[in-house]
Amino acid sequence: MALSWLLYSKNENYNQALLFIKKRKYVLQTLRFASLFLILFLLLSPFIKSKWTETEKPIILFLNDNSASIKIKKGTADSSMLAQHIALLKDKLGNDYNLKEYTFGAAIKEGNTIDYKENATNIADALTELYNQYNNQNVGAVILSSDGIYNQGSNPLYVNEGWLVPHYTIALGDTTFQKDFFIGKCYYNKTCYLHDQTSIKIDIGANYLSGNRTDIIVNKIDNGQSKQVYAHSFNINENRFSTSFDFVIDADKTGIQHYKIIATKINGEATFVNNEQDIYIEVLDSRLKIAIIANAPHPDLAALKSIIENNNNYDCKLELIENTLAATSLIGDANLIILHQLPSFQNNAITIVKAANDKHIPILFVLGSSSNLAGFNQVQNLVSISGNAANTNETQASFNKDFSAYTLDEKFVKSLQAFPPLYSPFGDYKLSANAYVLAYQKIGSANTKYPLLAMADANGQKTGLISGEGIYRWRLYDYLLHQNNDAINEVVQKMIQYLVIKNDKRAFKAAPLKTLFNENETINFEAYLYNQNYEYVNTPDVSLTITDDKKQNYNFTFSKTEKTYNLSVGSLPVGNYSYIAKTLFNGKELNSNGYFSIAPLQLEGLQTVANHKLLYALSKKTNGKMVYANNAETIVEMIKKSENIKPIIYSKYKTLPLLNYKWLFALLLILLVLEWFLRKYWGSY
Repeated sequence: MALSWLLYSKNENYNQALLFIKKRKYVLQTLRFASLFLILFLLLSPFIKSKWTETEKPIILFLNDNSASIKIKKGTADSSMLAQHIALLKDKLGNDYNLKEYTFGAAIKEGNTIDYKENATNIADALTELYNQYNNQNVGAVILSSDGIYNQGSNPLYVNEGWLVPHYTIALGDTTFQKDFFIGKCYYNKTCYLHDQTSIKIDIGANYLSGNRTDIIVNKIDNGQSKQVYAHSFNINENRFSTSFDFVIDADKTGIQHYKIIATKINGEATFVNNEQDIYIEVLDSRLKIAIIANAPHPDLAALKSIIENNNNYDCKLELIENTLAATSLIGDANLIILHQLPSFQNNAITIVKAANDKHIPILFVLGSSSNLAGFNQVQNLVSISGNAANTNETQASFNKDFSAYTLDEKFVKSLQAFPPLYSPFGDYKLSANAYVLAYQKIGSANTKYPLLAMADANGQKTGLISGEGIYRWRLYDYLLHQNNDAINEVVQKMIQYLVIKNDKRAFKAAPLKTLFNENETINFEAYLYNQNYEYVNTPDVSLTITDDKKQNYNFTFSKTEKTYNLSVGSLPVGNYSYIAKTLFNGKELNSNGYFSIAPLQLEGLQTVANHKLLYALSKKTNGKMVYANNAETIVEMIKKSENIKPIIYSKYKTLPLLNYKWLFALLLILLVLEWFLRKYWGSY
């Protein structure tokens, strides 16, 4: 203020020259004061604290069943009517809620495209996926439109127990029984062996067709030709008729054998979709024999035997080392010997190890607290351990990302790393140079370079190692988490497969991950190319040609990984396929061929009567409500009246220096420019 007064009041020459009137002088004084005050004020670096609010709308999750069972018997849930009601429902909710739409069949998909073509229904996995994605967000409700029929996954009533979100279900389909004959479940081994016989059991049923007769015919499909292998007639004598029958087939040819089960049509049936079913059986030309020889009884033994026998390609026998004659007799025709806690202090197992080495039979050692580490070091060259097996560490699996002997499904790798620890002998582990380590020991939170799962191939003699006891705990935990043992089966069976398979010295190999796929599965291939030193190379391109039953070709090119090749073909139509992979290396064309089949997934026709009881129970359990399609929009009022489905208001505070606000500098510039302009305009110069 003083500077302004000095400039415009104290300078007499200035006042005489300008001949200011009072008002003009006050305006200039005010502008000069404001600009100087603002400059000095900003030099103090003041801060300002601001507050603002943010409103998060409740999320409403729409989950629409897109499976084929709804299309088979829509009943009152006509697709066009359902679409209209759901559109109206979304329109009424749209302004006040954040709407997210998904469809599901075998898997969940984001979006609202509904064509009722999904060939499997997994309600539990769809709800679990929503839970995993939105668990910590402001979810107001889940709106599920479905017929309540599920044919994959667990019961949806028993998933997401801690998710306190109301589920409003829209009941689709028809719960009444109509005239229908259907082929139900088929029970059979998916693999058998050449010249064996295998039994197939089939459930059939009929509703409101009493007094009719039908024929069941089983045809073998080979190269497009159909040959009848079984036929039987049934008299339907009840309105709710059901029975089972079985028959035996001869496995007279290797490869994947296709059988079609056909029930003759009866007039008046509501649908003929479930009158046919296809089954595929892979016939193998040999069964590998695996001998487990153990130091003493242990829960691991039953677990290992069960894991091995889960693969029908393996024949497993178990003996204790104390039964010397029985144990020794297993060696004769074994393809793999598993020594559980052998050598031990009670038995050095030298005779068995020598007999196996003489016949080049692979050995898988499983270590534990009874293992004699000194004796173990003498009978194998995979790893040397200096320590005492009586003292153990709790070790979890830490998978080796550089492992290249074979591949494992990533989801199984992640599962196994969370499994309970094994009990591994305490000591210092020194690996041989030719060892492949699948998993290292993780002790507490420390990742070590001690092998937990390892293997090696030295001079034609393969050796494997599981350096810990407690495999049975992995198997129990796997079932607890997933209701199956797929993860532990994959890890152990792949390890056994590596040990028992004869060394394939071909320079180029390509194959699908398996030979039989379901029609909704992605088909993946792997390829390996070796140089003269039997080292991985992937410099040349690799092409793949797949040929179907109609001699139509599908051409692909493999992608290169760090050392090998892989290819995702996607999905292909149902049928039998052959393939040939080719590459050019060192001026020579190399190829690898084989076959695979794609089986139809015929689950949606097995049950056509809607399960509204399940939907009602799901809604009641979560404090929601079940409605029918023509009343779908009533869910709007239920949601709006709910005290628990409300927006969340967040208040936020932020402290910032005033220097961060650019508009203050703009204001300062305006004040200075305005003062200069007025002085010039009013004749200050």
